[in-house]
Amino acid sequence: METALVTVSSEKSFLDLGHRDKLSAATEMADLLKDLIRKQKFFQVIQGKEYVKVEGWITLGTLLGVIPREKLVRELADGSFVAEVDLVRADSGNVIGGASALCSIKEKRWANADDYARRSMAITRATGKAYRVSFGWIIGLAGYEVCNAEEMPEVVTIQKEEETYQGTPEQKTKLTAYLKAAGYDDEKTQAVLTKMVGKTKDKLPEVMRDLQ
Repeated sequence: METALVTVSSEKSFLDLGHRDKLSAATEMADLLKDLIRKQKFFQVIQGKEYVKVEGWITLGTLLGVIPREKLVRELADGSFVAEVDLVRADSGNVIGGASALCSIKEKRWANADDYARRSMAITRATGKAYRVSFGWIIGLAGYEVCNAEEMPEVVTIQKEEETYQGTPEQKTKLTAYLKAAGYDDEKTQAVLTKMVGKTKDKLPEVMRDLQ
C-alpha cells in the first residue's frame, strides 16, 4: 500500500492539505478503496445497495493516518451498551473527531447475546460512525452508500436467500455449480459471482449475456 496516499509528502499529511489538494488525494484514495473493499468483502449488500462494514472504514482511517480510540463504554440498566470512540491523528495524537453508538438489548439480534458481544458491537458501531461523520464523503466517492452496515436496521438487512444473491457460501456453491455445468471457466464464473451481488436470480441471464 503506497504511503504516499496517506501522507502525500513526507512533511504534510492528508489532513493538512488545502481543499484542492485534499480533493485530488481523496479521489485517488477512493479509487483504491473501491477495489480494496470489494476484494476483501468489506461491504454488505442490503436491499441491493452496498454498505461498508467497519473493516472498510478502518481501512480508510489507515490511509488517512487517523486511528480510532475507545473513550468510554457504559452499560445501561437494561443491559444495553453505549460506546464513545474518538478519532485520533496517528502522527500527533490529537483528537479530530468521534461519535457514540448504542447496541440495544431491545434489538432482536442482540436480545439474547452475551454482554461482551453487545459491548463489542456498540464499539464497532461507534467506530464506523465516527469515520462516517468525518470522512463519509470519501466512501461516497468510492461509490458506496454513506452509512455503516452495522448501523442499518435489522428489519432491513434480513433478506430471503432466493430474493437476492449476497455471496453467502451456500449461494456461491449453488451458482458456481450451475455455471460450471453451463461451461463457464473459473475466470468467467468469478465475474458472474461478482456482478450478481445484490441482484435477484432473474437477473442471472442478463449478467451471463453481458459477459459473452
